[in-house]
Amino acid sequence: MDRDKNLERTHRDMAFPVRVARLDELDGIREVQRLGGRSNSETFTHVISDAINDPERLVVVAGADGKLVGWAATKYWPDHDGAAPPGHYLMGISVAPEHRRQGIGQALIGARIEWIRHRAEDVMFFVNAINSGSLAAHQCWPFQEISRGTQFRGIQFVGGLGLLFHAQLN
Repeated sequence: MDRDKNLERTHRDMAFPVRVARLDELDGIREVQRLGGRSNSETFTHVISDAINDPERLVVVAGADGKLVGWAATKYWPDHDGAAPPGHYLMGISVAPEHRRQGIGQALIGARIEWIRHRAEDVMFFVNAINSGSLAAHQCWPFQEISRGTQFRGIQFVGGLGLLFHAQLN
């Protein structure tokens, strides 16, 4: 697939290689979720499986020492949903706790942004306002907050406040 070649070319020299996820890596993705204290339910597995098989989405994984230590995904929404505009979104990212703060999250964000750059002129993401790790990880890119709300795209925020961000890519 072209998306595999572009991603490998862009990220092959990184300390933590990032590549397109395969269906046979679902157990590894679920394990990263479990280690991070996040849901790794059958519903989650189904959503990630569908995303891996969808050419309009991207799921990437990062490895270290021969094992999967992080994953991230994208999603495209064609319509407005309240304050959330249509377009490509960075959706879901998790890095195993013992591998955090080593650049893996940055690599996963960068890989998805680069993939989206070839398809669109902008990218969005939303995050819980109390998720300081995610907010810090996205600071390397030109994201600007465009809205605040209790939910975006049907996702409710624990604590009641979500932040919606936008970045122009081209």
